[in-house]
Amino acid sequence: MPGRRYFEAVTATGVLLLTLLAAACGGSDSTSGGADDDSSAPFAAAVEGVSIPPGEAVSVQWADTARLREAAGLSESAEDAVGDERWQVPVGYAFGDQIATQYFAVDFGFNPVAGERTLGLGVAPKRATLYEGVDTDAAREAFADLGFEDEGEFLASGEEGSVGLDPGNADASGALIGINRVGTEGEDLAIGAYEAPVAAALGREGDPLADVDGIAATADCLGPEALAAQVDEPQDGAAADAVALQAVGISEPDESDVVPEVVCAVGAPGESLDDVAACMDASFNDGGVDPVTNRAYEDELGPAQMADGEAGGSSWVRATFEPPAKDPVGRVFDLALRSALAGPLGGDPLAAVGASATPQKLKELQQQIPDAC
Repeated sequence: MPGRRYFEAVTATGVLLLTLLAAACGGSDSTSGGADDDSSAPFAAAVEGVSIPPGEAVSVQWADTARLREAAGLSESAEDAVGDERWQVPVGYAFGDQIATQYFAVDFGFNPVAGERTLGLGVAPKRATLYEGVDTDAAREAFADLGFEDEGEFLASGEEGSVGLDPGNADASGALIGINRVGTEGEDLAIGAYEAPVAAALGREGDPLADVDGIAATADCLGPEALAAQVDEPQDGAAADAVALQAVGISEPDESDVVPEVVCAVGAPGESLDDVAACMDASFNDGGVDPVTNRAYEDELGPAQMADGEAGGSSWVRATFEPPAKDPVGRVFDLALRSALAGPLGGDPLAAVGASATPQKLKELQQQIPDAC
């Protein structure tokens, strides 16, 4: 299914936000961590020292949590952060989808909103979430109270990969969804259902994420003020063949409290993105239509400022949007959720509607595809 990795990752974030809002009536907040050193490319700093299991496709959810708190004016209170309607999407990325749906019902011993960064790595079920700058001692105690046992490299509960909910299990850890391996290194905590992704998230094994083709260019495209992003390896027609990675993200608010949002296409080494750049420009600025809402992208996001560049041997193209001040943050994540970026990125423009569309609907959508695409 086109855009599958975007759909899985961003859908999980949307679901966790609804769950968090419904459940935010208690929980444990641990205060730890602080702002990271300044970096010209925050995403590059985030992936340094992090790995992915060999052969796994790239899928990364990232929130620069400490800087996000400062930019959004959020406290370290998890309950308050969840209740901030404007910043709900990036706050969801700071929580991470593996604990967020359970956070206010289970004491995990740490508060992700008080940490430095959160990185979601991989696609469920072989997925891990890394929390940097959190109280790992308190977290280890909390997981031990939940029935996890110390097996050396990991705290473990049950068989590796047991991701289902067992409501009949008297052991509290048996009710945790998708978490039965926990690893720590200093103030870094990684959780997941399988050992390899958890170990890779902590940099113990696997392929360094910073060395993956296109990651340096992605960091450059997202820019020096990036706060949160979703980065994926396109699958099944979700982008042109020349696109190695696609990303959406948000940046720090400007002096007028406008939060810029970006869509990035990153090329494979040596590949030209000229055609993709033309398609993105035409789609976003010359009448391209979101196939789900049937509204022009420009009406949904405002005009796009186009830019391009190169880093690490890969080209990138960026569309930057500036929604009205005070608007909810994260519209580009919603586009990704609806697979509505496939067309602008040079992929299948009808990916978002699929088999559910009538022949007449498909004909209308095809007529609305910009000539540049």
